[in-house]
Amino acid sequence: MKNLLPIFILILLSGCASSAFVISTYDAEELKTASSLEICGAYSIFPYEKLESEISRRSLLPVPIWADVKFGTVAIGMSETALICARGYPFGYGSVNTTSTKSGTKKQYVYRPCETCRARYFYVENGKVTALQN
Repeated sequence: MKNLLPIFILILLSGCASSAFVISTYDAEELKTASSLEICGAYSIFPYEKLESEISRRSLLPVPIWADVKFGTVAIGMSETALICARGYPFGYGSVNTTSTKSGTKKQYVYRPCETCRARYFYVENGKVTALQN
């Protein structure tokens, strides 16, 4: 049974990364058809120059944020797009929990790659990171 665990993990991760992988294979013209969050999600896994160029072409990230994004660092005040560029979408035991109220939309990004792994939480309100929790 222990021999099957790496295979299970590989299957799980390949499913999560499959759309990011497809986006990462797009040429410059095809990238124009992808959503900004799809491109950022792909960039977080495959930090290719062509993805970075498309993010820059769309002005998705301010210049001072790029260093944080490249290191996977998330800070309060960042855009949700920057969060996705830096960390990707949650996979494994992670999730995105959304609450809609009359004052706007609140999201909780839970990054927890395995059942026994410690979770990291990022809170987003109206498109901006408002809180972090380890």
